[in-house]
Amino acid sequence: IIAYELEAESEAMFGGEIAVTILFSILFAIAANEPKPSFVVDERDRLIELRGMQAFFATFMFLFFAAMLALSLGTAPVTVCFLIVLAMFIGSVTDDITKLILYRRGL
Repeated sequence: IIAYELEAESEAMFGGEIAVTILFSILFAIAANEPKPSFVVDERDRLIELRGMQAFFATFMFLFFAAMLALSLGTAPVTVCFLIVLAMFIGSVTDDITKLILYRRGL
């Protein structure tokens, strides 16, 4: 019974999140006064996104395995969870810095 209630709550939260996202997108389009958004992405943008994603995954996987090594050496599990979240943050920063450098250099 408890699992069913938690599942129903998570489904309601997920549906609410989608509704808020759609509502925010509509309000932003009205406020920005753009008649039609452009979703055109050229090849260079895709390559830069790919390089940034590769930098994120490489950084995250290296730090994730370092956290697993720390766990095997006796570090507290809570600390390892913190290290994994930190690895995601550092990977995201690496992704953004990589994209910024590649956009500045022109790939």
